[in-house]
Amino acid sequence: MQRLEERFEPKAMSELKEQLAKSILKNAFSFTAQKAQKLYTNQNLKSFLNITGDEKFKKIPQIILDTLFSIDKSNNKREAEVKENIQKETLLKENKPTSSSLAGSTGDCELEIVHENNKETQQNLGIKCAKEADDTEMSKITAENRQSNKEGLQKPVVKYAKDADKMMAEQGPYEKLLLPISKWIKKKREKYHNKNFHLDPIGVREHETYSCFVAEDILRFTYPEDIILRILQDNKYLTSGRKLKKNVEFELQFNMAVLGVKRSEITSPVGDFIVEADCTFAQFEIFFKKVVFEIVLPVLALHNCVKLDVIRKAFIC
Repeated sequence: MQRLEERFEPKAMSELKEQLAKSILKNAFSFTAQKAQKLYTNQNLKSFLNITGDEKFKKIPQIILDTLFSIDKSNNKREAEVKENIQKETLLKENKPTSSSLAGSTGDCELEIVHENNKETQQNLGIKCAKEADDTEMSKITAENRQSNKEGLQKPVVKYAKDADKMMAEQGPYEKLLLPISKWIKKKREKYHNKNFHLDPIGVREHETYSCFVAEDILRFTYPEDIILRILQDNKYLTSGRKLKKNVEFELQFNMAVLGVKRSEITSPVGDFIVEADCTFAQFEIFFKKVVFEIVLPVLALHNCVKLDVIRKAFIC
């Protein structure tokens, strides 16, 4: 925790403690390729890790807190209720009538201060107010009835989407993969002389060493080759030079490392790609360990201290 405190401005540590006091530690957390890539490319996190000299930070990178903790909503609810009650009390005090000011207005009826010796005027004024209020309400109801009758006489208009038939004919996300997979298997069978392929469809699978790293929704073929098949049906995953974007490259490297696969094949609208496993995951592993030892563990220790302080205060009380 001392190393963590050295990186903060004077008031930053106390602010972090207050924030942790309102946070609940998650029971578990895991990293898919997408989450790992967001962590790996977070500039605030990299700046925090690479701090040198006398440079200080005002707060810890938010991505760490969001990963480890969830906000105590019950605490926020209590604060909101207290705030709402204070606002109600303030309004009641502000709107409380005084003896010096009894004038007001209701609809179009004016209220005036009437002396006791003029009771007849007061009664007449009250009758007039009631009559005007009733007339106003009846006019409003009559107008609403006329409008509803007018709308009821109109014929309902049904709008049809121009592409309704096309939308109905669209296939689901997994059905769209059938044709590209069939074409790919056909090519492979020609290469391997009609050998059968063993498909190992993966929903979720953990890394053998780091169980927090998981691969999701993977098409893996284990025979005659052990590879991952990635189907890209949109050019948005490619650069203008028809190469894989960095996030797609990272995703493939991450999933290959989690599954222990050395090769991925990609089919896309502009052609096929082959991606071999490289040192990307090893570099991410070094980065992740640095995050854990320099930020995560100190923050967890600080969170534990905050909880113990609350328990100690309960004993003192």
